[in-house]
Amino acid sequence: MAILQSDDELTIASQSDINTLRSKASELLMQLNHSDSQDNEPQPKKARSKKKGKKESKQPGSAISSTLFTLYGETEEVLTRCAIAYLLKNGCKLPDRFEDPKKFAKRRRKTEIRLERLIKTLERTRFPKGRDLSEHTWLETLTKAEGCVPKDDNEAADWQAKLLTEPATLPFPVNYETNEDLHWFLNEKGRLCVNFNGLGEHSFEIYCDQRVRPTAPFSSLVLYAKIFVTLRSN
Repeated sequence: MAILQSDDELTIASQSDINTLRSKASELLMQLNHSDSQDNEPQPKKARSKKKGKKESKQPGSAISSTLFTLYGETEEVLTRCAIAYLLKNGCKLPDRFEDPKKFAKRRRKTEIRLERLIKTLERTRFPKGRDLSEHTWLETLTKAEGCVPKDDNEAADWQAKLLTEPATLPFPVNYETNEDLHWFLNEKGRLCVNFNGLGEHSFEIYCDQRVRPTAPFSSLVLYAKIFVTLRSN
């Protein structure tokens, strides 16, 4: 949020006036537009033929903003950093009007609220959560709802979401598209096991709810049997 400052804050931080700040911002825009025009110069036919199948999805505005963010983190000159902040908050353009302090305050508050919500979402979903196959969370929430009163609306919504969620009967599926990520073997009990790339030393025993014909290919075991996986550490 330090980059989102009002014009008055930027002029104070840069120890200059608004005209000097706009002049520096204009200079940065000219440099970026000149660099972008050089990158978009017509290429030889051979070079174009190699890149024919590639589609450019980046818009000029998004490319400039990305470059400005990178430049903001690399430069230490105060005036340049303030000019970059001035451009970013105005959509990478020089505004035609002077800034309205009241409108900017509302805009900044909206951005702060969005940032706070995003941080809370990231904190809740930072680590993956497995399915509660034992229904322990559902029963615990039901007990709380019967004997306690929620502290606030957020806790009440959390209880409601947990109680209305249908219980899961199987863990989350994991798709591996290549055989290089799987290693099949028999353990000391003679059970078929598998190791997955990325899960370290953990191995999985395979359990099926029906027999497979001896003449059937091994793929039938994966296609037709309902496999229940038990995680075990070597």
